[in-house]
Amino acid sequence: MELSRDVTLATMKEIATEIFIAAKPSRVWKHLIGFSRYGDWNPFIIAIEGERAVGRRIVLTYRFMTADGRQADREVSARVVKLETENEIRWAHGGWLPGLMDVEEWVRIAPSKGGVKVHHRLRVSGLLAGTLGKDHETMHQLGFAAMNAALKDVVEAEAAAHAAQPVFSNDNTGALPSPPTDRRRAG
Repeated sequence: MELSRDVTLATMKEIATEIFIAAKPSRVWKHLIGFSRYGDWNPFIIAIEGERAVGRRIVLTYRFMTADGRQADREVSARVVKLETENEIRWAHGGWLPGLMDVEEWVRIAPSKGGVKVHHRLRVSGLLAGTLGKDHETMHQLGFAAMNAALKDVVEAEAAAHAAQPVFSNDNTGALPSPPTDRRRAG
């Protein structure tokens, strides 16, 4: 098999981003595993359908934005390969022949002072990983940045709204206090 001189075979390419979010891991996690609500907040992965369980298939719909402002939606069928509550979700997919091009994407939450760091990564490995052009990398970088910013916005807005709610106290007995009684007898 002869390849064009401008195609470089590589065994791996990786795209990595991170963002700080001033919130508890549970608040971030709620949005990451809320597949049915991705379209409400996520401009990059606009839908995920399927079961959140290791070994199960999910279908992701990506909205890729090119550097010149065009957009294209693409559906990808993947398998959940890791799911650790409030820590990491990871899925993988590939071509029809393993080892040619295998793709793994994950989002990991790491506690940090005052909140969390969210690490979003994509790793493409295999014999044909080097055939992915710079435009593919750029579209993923733009998508990751948009998703990270949107996640930060929605989580921090929710945390701020929760913090602004008044706290009420009660004795939790459910009983109303008895009115005072005057037990003095006239004599």
